[in-house]
Amino acid sequence: MRVLDRTGKGIRSAPRDTLIADSADPDAVGRAFGFHRAMDHAGAAVGPLIASLLVMMQVNIRTISWIAAIPGLFAVLAVG
Repeated sequence: MRVLDRTGKGIRSAPRDTLIADSADPDAVGRAFGFHRAMDHAGAAVGPLIASLLVMMQVNIRTISWIAAIPGLFAVLAVG
């Protein structure tokens, strides 16, 4: 599983970086990558906090999983 995970990260990194570089103004490419990294870290911090809060509120794990899929759906719609 770890090999598949690392392979997936390698495959999506280059296309994502290309999308960011192509969609940003040439003068703001560094800012675009910084914003992406900041949002990635924010999601990594806030996501588990929200999930923990929902678990403490005794929300069903299946419901939490569906709630967690919502940001992913928005990401797919934004790219498409």
